[in-house]
Amino acid sequence: MVLHLRPGLPGLSPGDDPLQLATAELIGDLREAGLPTTETAPAATGTKGALSDLAVTIGGSTAAAGALVRIVNLWLHRDRRRTLTITRDSANGTPEVIEIQGDAISDRTLHEAVQKLLDAEDPT
Repeated sequence: MVLHLRPGLPGLSPGDDPLQLATAELIGDLREAGLPTTETAPAATGTKGALSDLAVTIGGSTAAAGALVRIVNLWLHRDRRRTLTITRDSANGTPEVIEIQGDAISDRTLHEAVQKLLDAEDPT
């Protein structure tokens, strides 16, 4: 299953250096944890080649969900202004979306939200 992550920092566009650095940090953390991550959706011309989304391949295991939750939570807490939108495509064309904003989120809440995305079944 592929989840799409969109990192954010309020008031910054994808081409701004602080957001690019934060995104690169998230990519490194995900890859270090063994979660296959690719950069997607190149930004428009004139935005310094910034990327707007990361595609993360997650197996259905609880361990993979737990790894993602730990990484996301640590990443968010390094700068409490950071935001993250996690999207899962579905067969019916309506994506499922989690938006994480604010300076405090519990591991449990984040884990439950991510697990809900992973457990959701596409209509076939």
